[in-house]
Amino acid sequence: MMNRNFIFVFVLLVMLSIVNAIPHQLHKRTTDFRECTFPPGYPTPDLLTVTISPDPVVPGKNDNFTVNGKLTQLITSSDRLNFVFSTDNGGPFTTQIPTGTTVNVTVDVPVPSPLPSIYGIAVSIGDLSVQPLNVKACALAVVGGQ
Repeated sequence: MMNRNFIFVFVLLVMLSIVNAIPHQLHKRTTDFRECTFPPGYPTPDLLTVTISPDPVVPGKNDNFTVNGKLTQLITSSDRLNFVFSTDNGGPFTTQIPTGTTVNVTVDVPVPSPLPSIYGIAVSIGDLSVQPLNVKACALAVVGGQ
């Protein structure tokens, strides 16, 4: 009887040790895109809604960006869909997009490798080749920061 109790306690302690050793499931962190803020004097750009897949991005792979939002400014052929991960990922708009139009675009974007532990992802519509910047719509995410 004593031997059976000892075995039971031993098995119970081993099971508790195994359960404690299993890593707890981490809270899934999603990339949260928010509005872009600019210094005083710059117009406030429209907010874009951005979702990415996979989330978080995988360095060295393509990531699928879905960008949408209602535009309050005219989008012309000089405006581009811009991503922070690429120098020229989105091409110019071939036709004008009138004010009040809802834009909905899905683009595969190459993700640089390696990525630092804290980095930003910016998605914008506008002409970034002029000064001051002409950003008409934008969303920004900071990844890795608390």
